[in-house]
Amino acid sequence: MSRRVLALLALVAVVATASFWWQSEQAASHSEALPLPAGASAAEKLTLTQESVDALSAENADLSSRITALEAQGADAERLIQLKTARLQSLEKSARNQ
Repeated sequence: MSRRVLALLALVAVVATASFWWQSEQAASHSEALPLPAGASAAEKLTLTQESVDALSAENADLSSRITALEAQGADAERLIQLKTARLQSLEKSARNQ
């Protein structure tokens, strides 16, 4: 019975690690700055820079919400593991008493 609990814990750890790796890969691929045109005026460069900042801010907000969702999912998984562990302990105890 304890092997199942360990397997569930290992599965949660693998999923969490993979999701954080995926998010870091996605962030690294999107974080490249856009090149500014050589002949652009200061106003055009400022506009392009502001657009880039806005896009990065939106991406950061999206990633923050994903992190929050993953943390909630991890907490739910941990609670499920605790409930299953308690249930298994109860079943083991009742099996020993019979």
